[in-house]
Amino acid sequence: MDMWGWTYEVDDELRDSGQDKLADYMERIPHDTVNGHHNKIDKYADEAIALAREVGHPWVEIFLRHWRLQSAVLHRQKPKDMIKEAVSLLEFAHRPDNEGCPQSVCVVQDLANCYGAFDGPGFADERIDVCKENFARINPSWSCYSCIGGEYARALLDAERYDECLELLDQCDRELIEAGEGKDTGELLLVRILAHAQRGECDAARKYADIAKNPMGGKAFKNQLATTRAYVEMCDGHFQKALEMLPPFKQVKLHTTIHYWWAEVLYRACLDQPELLNAENLELLEYIADDMEQRGTYRQSLLANSWLVDVYRRNQDTAKATKAIDAMKRAQAQLNKDLGAAAMIEALEKA
Repeated sequence: MDMWGWTYEVDDELRDSGQDKLADYMERIPHDTVNGHHNKIDKYADEAIALAREVGHPWVEIFLRHWRLQSAVLHRQKPKDMIKEAVSLLEFAHRPDNEGCPQSVCVVQDLANCYGAFDGPGFADERIDVCKENFARINPSWSCYSCIGGEYARALLDAERYDECLELLDQCDRELIEAGEGKDTGELLLVRILAHAQRGECDAARKYADIAKNPMGGKAFKNQLATTRAYVEMCDGHFQKALEMLPPFKQVKLHTTIHYWWAEVLYRACLDQPELLNAENLELLEYIADDMEQRGTYRQSLLANSWLVDVYRRNQDTAKATKAIDAMKRAQAQLNKDLGAAAMIEALEKA
């Protein structure tokens, strides 16, 4: 299915009826999302959605709300602020009059993304189930096939079901080739790189990183790929090389979806080379950990604060270590499943 074809027709209809501003918003929001212009989206999204409601075009409303969720959750990982909106949009998109909208499938992915950002491993089973359901509705001719496949694979990755993750990615590649689409070189390939790296197969991960590309992914994909490359080197124990490959934080600050991977590379490099644990790098790790809690990415907040406990104790800063453990407890209370979080906190308190 051409996921964009209907939007071109609607664009013409809107302009013919004098709704140029709404048509402009439809064109702008995907571009602004992938290029990190999220502050702009925050300024015009409500007005755009209100215009769609005013003209009585629910499909346009679904499109705009979906892309606002993509901006807020997929790219900025702000599930705490958006999870109610994701549930609301899912209900709206699956009303009988709206189910034919191509973005109704994407809306299911939006909710899965919310759960993944909130507590990836803790919601892994739920994400896998919803992705399975979605896959039964689509085929590789849908442009969202790779997006949903990527979310499905990431859920398996969070569950540490690496073999199943790679089997799914192989299946996606086969189906894409059979459909004449060719292998995905973007989202699906990034998950494959992570899966191989986490299994210790770093040569394979590098091979796939060399062919990864996504011309439509904008700056977000470029920074995600660069950070993933650095993460592979970290997994292989090449900490200095990983640090050299890591994009500057000011370059990735807007792309919060990769902050966890970025921060882990910095943390591991600092452990390897203690002289790197200067005030500037410590401030970055503190900022990222605090920002994770504020945005509601609680599993990541828990882990990032565990790194801070380690760092503070190396610096013999007991007060800050205690503060980081308190942050871990707040995060642990929000998780969907504990999965060892309480035991981690207990062990740190006893250390």
